[in-house]
Amino acid sequence: MRTVLPEPLPPLDPAPHDAAARGGVVLTLREMGRVVRWWRTRHRRPLGDAAGMLGVTRRLLAELERGERGVRLDKALDLLAGMGFDVVLVPRDPSLSLQAPGDREDR
Repeated sequence: MRTVLPEPLPPLDPAPHDAAARGGVVLTLREMGRVVRWWRTRHRRPLGDAAGMLGVTRRLLAELERGERGVRLDKALDLLAGMGFDVVLVPRDPSLSLQAPGDREDR
């Protein structure tokens, strides 16, 4: 039986060694927006259709895709869950960090 792999996520740097198998690392609102837009375009959904399907407004989805501040965390988490994504928190211990402290963008 032939194995069909999903399209890869947009490039997100830095990525852990198993990112290809598990997903990607998102460190900024802009990167989260890129993933949300990738999901919507991969499913070939116009913005309004995707928003309706996910139970959010078109405006909220557009703001999230642009990585704008001000989107409520509970709404963003609900939207990501509706898209089939899990959110994982990693301690901000420099020895465990996926990115050097000086490399992080201001949020």
